[in-house]
Amino acid sequence: MDKVLKLYKEMGETPLNVIERFKEENPEYSEEKMTYAGRLDPMAEGLLLVLCGDEIYNKEKYLGLKKEYEFEVLFGVSTDTGDALGIVGVVESKIISEEVLKEVSKVFVGKRIQKYPDYSSKTINGVPMWKKARLGDLSNEIPDHEIEVFNLELISTKKLIGNEIKEIVIEKIKKIDGDFRQMEIINSWQEKIDDMGQFFVAKFIANVSSGTYIRVLANEIAEEVNTKGIAFSIKRTKIGDF
Repeated sequence: MDKVLKLYKEMGETPLNVIERFKEENPEYSEEKMTYAGRLDPMAEGLLLVLCGDEIYNKEKYLGLKKEYEFEVLFGVSTDTGDALGIVGVVESKIISEEVLKEVSKVFVGKRIQKYPDYSSKTINGVPMWKKARLGDLSNEIPDHEIEVFNLELISTKKLIGNEIKEIVIEKIKKIDGDFRQMEIINSWQEKIDDMGQFFVAKFIANVSSGTYIRVLANEIAEEVNTKGIAFSIKRTKIGDF
């Protein structure tokens, strides 16, 4: 049996869902001890490393591996989570040229300090930040950490109208199980996004250090061009040499 499995987490699944699905499809692994090395947000998809048997005790060596992501930034929109699974805040029409985005991409290469997103599993005094965020109990002192962006490259751009945006977002949210304020979030997208408004989406590929939040990076890219932005899609394509 393989001790390191390269599995694909579908959008809407949790890492535990992926392990359960794999065991159902591969009964020979049903009694194996398993753990995943590096989580992905509910709205994210892509490569998930799952360790089996005694390899679970070597988890730490996998957690620090570099990651590669393909992700889209939706410009002119903010949410409280930094991705589409959040309550919509700011909405404005903003079109950015590819030339500007290519130059902006260069700004992010290197080491930088990145704040944790409000809705994350990072704990403050033992309580996950997402729980504090829901209660409106987050202090002004959001913890941060050092990350490194090894490469950030613009792949493509496109324009979508509001109805297209809402259709994509609602379809994604319907795939999410559990209590993530789904109805409240869907209502905010339906109410705040103009049906015929025009929105700009850019797709990037990034190689980053472990611990980098792509949701935050998406927002930072938008801030660099004087607007708001969210991670509209996230796909992890590589972990270390996997």
